[in-house]
Amino acid sequence: MSTLKPYPSYRDSGLPWLGQVPAHWEVKRLKHVTNVTFSSVDKHTHENEKPVSLCNYVDVYKNESITSDFEFMQATATAEEFRRFTLKKNDVMITKDSESWNDIAIPAYVPNDLENVICGYHLALVRPKSEIDGKFLFRALQAGPINYQFEVEATGITRYGIDQYAIGSTFFVLPPLPEQQTIAAYLDRATARIDALIAREQRLLELLAERRLALINQAVTKGLNPDVKMKNSGVEWLGQVPEHWEVKKLKYVGKAIIGLTYSPDDVTDSENGTLVLRASNVYDEHISFDDNVFVKKKIPAELITKVGDILICVRSGSRDLIGKNTLINKKAVNLTFGAFMTVFRSAINNFVSYVFKSRLFKFQSGLFNTSTVNQLTKSVLYNFQVAIPQIDEQNQIVEYLHLETEIIQELKTKTETAIERLREYRSALISSVVTGKICVCKR
Repeated sequence: MSTLKPYPSYRDSGLPWLGQVPAHWEVKRLKHVTNVTFSSVDKHTHENEKPVSLCNYVDVYKNESITSDFEFMQATATAEEFRRFTLKKNDVMITKDSESWNDIAIPAYVPNDLENVICGYHLALVRPKSEIDGKFLFRALQAGPINYQFEVEATGITRYGIDQYAIGSTFFVLPPLPEQQTIAAYLDRATARIDALIAREQRLLELLAERRLALINQAVTKGLNPDVKMKNSGVEWLGQVPEHWEVKKLKYVGKAIIGLTYSPDDVTDSENGTLVLRASNVYDEHISFDDNVFVKKKIPAELITKVGDILICVRSGSRDLIGKNTLINKKAVNLTFGAFMTVFRSAINNFVSYVFKSRLFKFQSGLFNTSTVNQLTKSVLYNFQVAIPQIDEQNQIVEYLHLETEIIQELKTKTETAIERLREYRSALISSVVTGKICVCKR
């Protein structure tokens, strides 16, 4: 962005949040250059209506372009809905309501006519008139200064929304049509390059995660000595283990403790209650305190967290959360944990915690999820089988894994920072170009 220069002359836009704009650009309201309509087509099927493919909220939220190769939801529409909401080349759709205020007005562009695809419910269809290019409009709606207007106008408490009037009243700046097209083409090229860099960094994250899991799995099932004599564990998914290791069920290693049951009446504030650790407090194998619930209730001593406890999510509406776990550290002691969580408590939890992070634990926990109930019961947990070395070897493995995973974590953190900076640069570039702060056209 530093190599790009500003326009030769500017004028005051009349909008404090926008400031100066190129002298030959116009400030327009969206309703003056587009037609904005709210779709009434939902996912239900009705007799005597035309079968259609439905472009829904998730399609728009997760994709910048809507194309014919999507697996659209099937629904029906009236003849009038079909006429008004069938997607055409140059259309832009935006999300008009969400559970989060900053998810309002996420745009997606339609590059080609989609003959039987309808704009669905929870979306606004923004159809450009002749003086505006749809791809430029899409990029403008991605720009922070423009999009912020929607966030300000969004109303609601548990679900946020923006009405048709507020969308139409949104201000943005409009260069001449040929310049719009040049800007849109430039941003397509520039964002494609940035996206390729982001994809490369994301692939590195995947490789780091695979490397970490492989290291842990190898150490807790085979040990650190590549020349050690092996034996058959007698457990299909465990395979060969060092000859001197002992295969045990978890019920002979430690104790599983089911969490606290409480009612909404027990919930209080942080000054009067005890923090209840839930699945949302376990993030990336660490305790997070971003989403807290406190209860005012007598807590049994057994349900008070201790350093070295392993906190496990054992029941959830999401199958992927089952088995999510973390080792309790000093920051999370003297708290309690909810009924959908279990604490595993043993004298060798430093070693066992790595077993819980291995493929062995992921595999065994996955065996017991069903299509109707996502849970890991106490009896099932107790029947998990693990290979246990003597304490000295446990300590060596723990120290080795601690050092190796710390190195991987540092690389992961650097990679995540790089991704975040690329995304910030991408967003800043779009905003600067579509608001005229920098010029990408030949002069």
